[in-house]
Amino acid sequence: MENTSRAQSRYCSHAKAQHAINSYCCNPNKMQLPQNRRFLLLFGLVATTAVVVWMLLASTTDESLTFMRNHSTRNSRRLLSMSRGLNQFSDPKTVKIRGFYEDNPSSAQVDTRQVHLGFGDSEVEPFYAPAPEYEYNDDGNAAYYSDETLEPEISLAERSNCQIVYILGVEGSIHHGFTPVIEKLAAIQTDEYDTPYEVSYPNGWLRSAIFGHHNTLRQLNDPELVKSRMRKICPRDGKKRIIIEDASFPSGLSDDPRSYRVYRQEWWGQATMEEIANSETALNHPTNLHVFYETYSAYADIKFIVLHRSFIETIASHFEFDETVQRHTNVISGFMLLIRRFLDSHPTDTMTGQRLWTLVCLEHIMGKTFGGDQEQLRVSRQHVIRSLVDFLGWSTVECPGCFYHWTGTRKKHKEILGNENVAMLYEHMEKMKGVWPPPSEQQCSL
Repeated sequence: MENTSRAQSRYCSHAKAQHAINSYCCNPNKMQLPQNRRFLLLFGLVATTAVVVWMLLASTTDESLTFMRNHSTRNSRRLLSMSRGLNQFSDPKTVKIRGFYEDNPSSAQVDTRQVHLGFGDSEVEPFYAPAPEYEYNDDGNAAYYSDETLEPEISLAERSNCQIVYILGVEGSIHHGFTPVIEKLAAIQTDEYDTPYEVSYPNGWLRSAIFGHHNTLRQLNDPELVKSRMRKICPRDGKKRIIIEDASFPSGLSDDPRSYRVYRQEWWGQATMEEIANSETALNHPTNLHVFYETYSAYADIKFIVLHRSFIETIASHFEFDETVQRHTNVISGFMLLIRRFLDSHPTDTMTGQRLWTLVCLEHIMGKTFGGDQEQLRVSRQHVIRSLVDFLGWSTVECPGCFYHWTGTRKKHKEILGNENVAMLYEHMEKMKGVWPPPSEQQCSL
């Protein structure tokens, strides 16, 4: 009896629940009101959206629509390039340099890496942009750069607002000691409104472009590369900017972890200085000075500060980079001749006619040169600073902190090299007469 009562109770409860459901779902008066509310809400939302869209379209002019259409194609190309990704490029550390070997001596041992510039496995032939063309005022002065493949209408004033100061010298010329002098000197310069110059060192945008660092392996004078980097380096906003670069010639090792368009070559150690200076590998390592100047001078006022250090000290600094003193002497001599040829072919700036380079004899700022006479050292350093300020077109010459960091080397270079190597270097220095140091108003001893 008890089981029967429980079953009847469950049946009654189920029947009641089913009746409630049927009475709600089947009663149109209970369902009609929510449906009407949802319909009205949806209709209002659609109508409001339509009105907003119509107002936006009505306010858009034909000119803006044309601008959007013109840029959509350009942006789609950029997106296509970006979508390919860096993984499409060959690894610069596992392939050989881009075909600069036909001019090497037959006995040369050449690096076997080659850089691929295109997408996939296709290799792009080297591209050399046309020489800059200038438009001239009635007085014969260049007004602006007019090649449309680069940035058009760069005025002389805008160009002068972007100054690239390249501290140029062979390996072992104490770049690491002299560059801070220029940094501090640049930092105290101001424009006619007493606004400090913006000083950049090192500048990654410039380095990656001219040396090929960070896998930037497009050609040095690729117009799009030049334009994009100069927009980053020197925006045309009226501010005065100083960009300092000091990579030595040569730079790095033959297996350097940084990427270069052309790496240091082992065969240079067995070659004459003429063979090195004539080779395409050396001409393009770490960058091609001729192409760099001719390309970037359209955008910037480029100045070269050439460093000279005594030949024996220069060789003793990093001779291990080429294994032996003799091999390193061959390499450094070759790049001295290479730099000298560049300086001889570019005495002045093509746009302004002003001096393109000046020479600094590092012995003039070294304490050991003056035998501990601090007054003579101070006067000599001040003379160097004044000469640099005049050459660079700056104004402030008083720079008491320029040499605070400077410490004289304690290396005994002749002892490091040994008597036999020192004798060899003195003989080699006879061959360097007339090559290095380059002629200048300063008297530098080799």
